[in-house]
Amino acid sequence: MSSLIKTRPNAPEQRQAFTLVELLVTIVILGIISGMVSQALIGANRQAKETRAQAFINQLNLTMLQLYETEASRSVGLPGQAWSPEAASQTQLIWRRDWLRASLPMSKADIDVGSGRPAAGSDPAAPTLYSVPFLSETGTQPLPPTRREATSLIYRNRVVRTLNAIDSATPDWATAYSKWTATNESAECLYLIFAANTINGQPLLGQLRTRDVADTDEDGMLEIVDSWGVPVVWMRSPVGFYLKNNWSANDALDANKPTVGDLKALVAKLGEDPLDILRSDPRTNLVENGGDAVLVDPTTNDTSIEIDKVTFYARPMIVSAGLDGAFDLLVTPSGTARATQGSQRIATLASPQRRRRNGSLVPHPIGYGSNVFFPDPFYSLAIVGDAPRPLADRPGAVVDVNSNGVDESADNIYPSLALQ
Repeated sequence: MSSLIKTRPNAPEQRQAFTLVELLVTIVILGIISGMVSQALIGANRQAKETRAQAFINQLNLTMLQLYETEASRSVGLPGQAWSPEAASQTQLIWRRDWLRASLPMSKADIDVGSGRPAAGSDPAAPTLYSVPFLSETGTQPLPPTRREATSLIYRNRVVRTLNAIDSATPDWATAYSKWTATNESAECLYLIFAANTINGQPLLGQLRTRDVADTDEDGMLEIVDSWGVPVVWMRSPVGFYLKNNWSANDALDANKPTVGDLKALVAKLGEDPLDILRSDPRTNLVENGGDAVLVDPTTNDTSIEIDKVTFYARPMIVSAGLDGAFDLLVTPSGTARATQGSQRIATLASPQRRRRNGSLVPHPIGYGSNVFFPDPFYSLAIVGDAPRPLADRPGAVVDVNSNGVDESADNIYPSLALQ
């Protein structure tokens, strides 16, 4: 019987831990998986921010375009019988251009016009607020600047209250102006516009979330910021962008210059300036005699070229710098004469003529005189104190702003709307 009983072999001894090789392999595999997941999360987060930023920029631009169209259609009462329809149109054009400056400022200089603030330190005195020229049957009857001044005053009072709440030693506009730094004034003016306006009875600030507002330069003035917390850029008339939006390290090279034909196509696509109903801007009569293949140097004001000086529909624009936080967009052209269009004058302005029933034209017996108030949002007129600006020195132009040879405009987020 015992011979039928077989002895069961001993079970193999169980191991109490992994071998070193197994541990190392496991660690390597986990590291690879972790890296892959980390990269995927980083990519997803970046894409989410870009998507959110694009949606936000579109929202801001749609809102601003609606507000711009509303303000641009404001009516202006004329103080008498206009000399001609062209005379009435020219006055309305001048008034509406400066009304947009007052109601939709993009710099503190825009708000400063007419404040009477004295010069202080390196800051020049406040720009003068001029009356709008108007030719009536009996002579010149300038429109007083009352409405434009009242609108700017609303913004100035808001700035004073904001900064005085932080520092009680800010009793007036002159003090507030000196404390308000110009670093992010574009985004700060955009916030002021949203804080002061409504659309369809709804405050525009209701469109902003907490993460959309910051004070990155710590001057007490709030800015509208993008998904990366960088202040956006707000441009009421980004004329430089529409005619010069290709980045290059050296714009003076022939290979980087647009041609007359290129600019003709761009201007035709943009359409006529809707503020200039009867084409009363003096640049309307410009005729480009250069051939389509002629190069246009964006760094030089060439008096033989006309196509870069004509007017067009320059829609407002708000832009995000994207991931790198840098724009490579010209926001503020150099020179104090171009700090704001609110005090610009031109040496002479041709007086609109009147057509008799027999077809002959009659000039106004008095005319405008000299040094006539004429805002130039296109930066292509010779104004008192400054010549026309080349394409690369107009707001919105895509240029190598910091001269580092790197295209930092490549990831800018523009409105993905039919605004160009």
